[in-house]
Amino acid sequence: MTVRKTQEPDKDNQSPGRGTVHAAHPTTVADRSGQGHALLALQRTHGNRFVDSLLRAPGERPPAAGQHPPRAEASERRSSRIERIIANLAPADHSGGVALAAGYRQAPPSAPYRPVRAGLERYAEDEGAPEPDENVRRSLGDGGAGDAGPAAGPADAGVAAAPSASLTITGDGSYSDTASESRKNVRFNATWSGGNKEDYIIVNWLKGYLKKPDGTPFKVTMYGSSVDFNFADYQVDSIDEDPAYWSSGGVRWRYSVDGANKFSATDSPGPMYDSDGAGAKARVDFKTAVYKSSDVPSKTSGSLSATPLSSFQAWTYYVNVLGGGKFDHK
Repeated sequence: MTVRKTQEPDKDNQSPGRGTVHAAHPTTVADRSGQGHALLALQRTHGNRFVDSLLRAPGERPPAAGQHPPRAEASERRSSRIERIIANLAPADHSGGVALAAGYRQAPPSAPYRPVRAGLERYAEDEGAPEPDENVRRSLGDGGAGDAGPAAGPADAGVAAAPSASLTITGDGSYSDTASESRKNVRFNATWSGGNKEDYIIVNWLKGYLKKPDGTPFKVTMYGSSVDFNFADYQVDSIDEDPAYWSSGGVRWRYSVDGANKFSATDSPGPMYDSDGAGAKARVDFKTAVYKSSDVPSKTSGSLSATPLSSFQAWTYYVNVLGGGKFDHK
């Protein structure tokens, strides 16, 4: 915003693992039928010999050819071993594996089972040792020490990042006073992400007044017209009809590029001069934000319904002309 001259830019500053996960099978491990289904799933994916080795007691040799274990072996102890094996199964990763707890699912035959197999073999070897279940969990990556969990999958290709922006203002904390004038030089520093820099614009808002010693307002150019600088409510601060700050001559984006995703603009309200006379006063409140350019119309008469991407940053220009080359900022 400026009272006596047009704003111009300073040209020198110019989802992991998307394998299908089926719901638990309605047949659970709570009964023998469920155990049978679970073991059948293991036989299909790991082979009969592997499953048979898990069901033997530690140190027990497989039966000789043509021999079969007595029925008594399908006892409560055998059932208990089956339940413990099933309870300690976990998927090898998110793309496949056998998960059996309150039920089971069978992954495609091509799924990688090496981690599951290693874990079950360790379980069979270590049974009877302290906390064998923890060994299985560590091997299967199910909460053991050092387990980092499943790796995150790649981001969905072709999905554009949502636009975002932030704004900071520097220079608001001080005035530059001389014997002839009082200025405040501020800088709007925008940072953006997503799309192109031209997708983002700064919009400045103001309310307040600049008045002469007799209380009449100074004139200011707003939206292409000269009006009294006396605004009771916030409205867009723009010399031309385009709400974009620093727009001119039909060109909306005229900011200084400060980095790959940074740009800036400056403002110097007023100024108030000693020659305005003792009693002249400026009391203007500003708020500034970054907007998505496509959300902001090309013309305004002071209002704007778009929602900014950044939070508003408030700043002020308060000057009292005391006379004799003196100013204060109360």
